[in-house]
Amino acid sequence: MSTQPSLYERIGGETGLEKMVTGLYQRIVADPELAHFFKDTPMDRQRHMQQEFMRAALGSATHHSGLELAHTHAKRGITVGHFNRFCQHMFDALTESGVDHATVQDVVNHMAIYKND
Repeated sequence: MSTQPSLYERIGGETGLEKMVTGLYQRIVADPELAHFFKDTPMDRQRHMQQEFMRAALGSATHHSGLELAHTHAKRGITVGHFNRFCQHMFDALTESGVDHATVQDVVNHMAIYKND
């Protein structure tokens, strides 16, 4: 019986995830609409936390040990527009990392379940 690979596996596992998160935050800190959310944030820690979250969200065998997204993002002024920009940067980072278009679309579509968080 064969099983479908997880989104985590489809983006290239840990190597692909690391490339995507690095490219994602390079774009975010250069984006005037998003950079202010990370003004006083240690970016090494942020990338580490994002990778941990994304591992779990994309179906790796690990679990996210951080706070719930809704709690972490509460009262930060994050809008659906900000979320959409974040997803566009994720799309671009995955594409630049060489992930195939169908997988990129699947990842971004999957992340939409977190829009309200």
